[in-house]
Amino acid sequence: MVAIALVLVLAAALTLGTRSRSTVLAFKSSQAYFAAQGGIEVGSGMVLTAGCSVLPPVLLLGDFSVDMTCESLTVNEDPQSYQIYFLTASARQGNWTDGTLVSKTVRATLTEF
Repeated sequence: MVAIALVLVLAAALTLGTRSRSTVLAFKSSQAYFAAQGGIEVGSGMVLTAGCSVLPPVLLLGDFSVDMTCESLTVNEDPQSYQIYFLTASARQGNWTDGTLVSKTVRATLTEF
């Protein structure tokens, strides 16, 4: 009887630990999305003022490292030409080996007229 009770308590503790870990990772995943979105916001201001060359490859936003990439395309429509920018922000925190990695990527297409 005691052995059964011990097994039930152990199973409940393991289940609770798994649930709390997945809850924390879901919360961190949400934070990663907002960090990537913040990277897009910061990068948009930089890129629209001075082009892709001013964008740093990595931004640190809170506890997240945000990898930034930018590509540009010049469109010529006589008599006017303008730039289109393709901006990508990938936020990440944690690492793969201990199961704490969270990562989100946000992309934006910007243009100037």
